[in-house]
Amino acid sequence: MNSLQTTVLVNNVEFVITTSVGVAVYPVDGEDPETLIKNADIAMYIAKNKGKNEYAFCSPKMINDVVKKMKLTNLYLILYHIFYRYEELVYHSHAFLYAQTIHHEFYDIPYLDVVHVSFLFL
Repeated sequence: MNSLQTTVLVNNVEFVITTSVGVAVYPVDGEDPETLIKNADIAMYIAKNKGKNEYAFCSPKMINDVVKKMKLTNLYLILYHIFYRYEELVYHSHAFLYAQTIHHEFYDIPYLDVVHVSFLFL
């Protein structure tokens, strides 16, 4: 990957350009261009998180982790809206019941993760 790193001089200021690469392979990581690009993009952000001049291959676990994180973020935003916008109507005892209800909507997220996010608001 060092061959993809270069230095550029602009107005006597040196810029170091690095590259992060995400790889998605047809047909394992997608069978259409949109899915392949989306999965390569996910892998690219994983590579960026590893540091400069890195690469990452897409994997099912990587995709599942991103989907789980997105769902938990959405759940957090839903609960934020409920607890802070309607805090006078919501009591602590309702949080646990709401977590049980929400868990059915986000059924593929472990129940304890849903409860953990819920109790951040108590």
